[in-house]
Amino acid sequence: MDRAIKDLKAAKVLTVAQRRQLQEDGSWKGLAAVKAVSKHLFGVFGLHKMLQYEQKKAVNRLKRKAQEWSANDGQKRTLTGISKYALVVSGLKTNPLQKAKNRPARASKSPPKQDYSSSIDQRMANIKQAIENRSR
Repeated sequence: MDRAIKDLKAAKVLTVAQRRQLQEDGSWKGLAAVKAVSKHLFGVFGLHKMLQYEQKKAVNRLKRKAQEWSANDGQKRTLTGISKYALVVSGLKTNPLQKAKNRPARASKSPPKQDYSSSIDQRMANIKQAIENRSR
C-alpha cells in the first residue's frame, strides 16, 4: 500500500497532506491525511465531463444552503463561510481531547516548546561577553 501511494505521488496523480493537531500537553497528534486525486486521472478514464458535472452540483448545493441561511437571519453568507462552519461543527461532534485523556501519554515527535525571546537574550549576552573579552 505504501509503495503504491509513493508511486502515485511520484506520478503526480495523488497528493497527500498530513494533518496534525497540537494537544494541551504540547505534544502533537497525527490526524488522518487528506488525499486528493488529480483531475487529470479522471480525464485518462474518460470521466472528465462527469467530474465537472459533479463539481458544479456540489457548488450549487453549497450556494443553495448559503441562500437559505442568509434568508433565515438576513446576513450574507459565502461558500467559504459555510465550509468553515461545517468544519467547526464536525469538529465539535468529535472531541479529540476527550479521547486523548483516556489514552496513556506518548512521547512527542515534535520539538519542545521554547521561549525564544529568552534564548535570544541569552545569545546576545554571550555575544556581548565575547566582544568584551576580545577587547581586553
